[in-house]
Amino acid sequence: MYAAPCAIQLQLFEFILEEILAVECPVYVAKVLEKYFERYLEIIEKGNNTLFINYAERFLTCLDKIEQFLKLKIEPSIKQKMVERTQFQSKNPSTIFKEKPLGDELSDYQKNVFSMYEKLSKI
Repeated sequence: MYAAPCAIQLQLFEFILEEILAVECPVYVAKVLEKYFERYLEIIEKGNNTLFINYAERFLTCLDKIEQFLKLKIEPSIKQKMVERTQFQSKNPSTIFKEKPLGDELSDYQKNVFSMYEKLSKI
């Protein structure tokens, strides 16, 4: 939903309608991600009871962090089923997931959001 201009109330992102209508969709998406990342950074800075999960990390790494944070112990058989499920696309469970490679060049509108992402990735 966040990728479609006006699907989520613009006030939530502190956007002005005329400004959003004047930009192309990829620029809009970058602006939305910047707002999300700003909030993530605020939450992480203020909250001592938060856990940031970087989905770019391996699934088991994320799961281990969640288990430790919540003081859980997931049975190995359940964990294995979870790992198996991650091999497939979420919206099309019968299709094997293949990540698309990113290009080397960042557009100007992507630089700030990528910088914020890098900061979050180090947390």
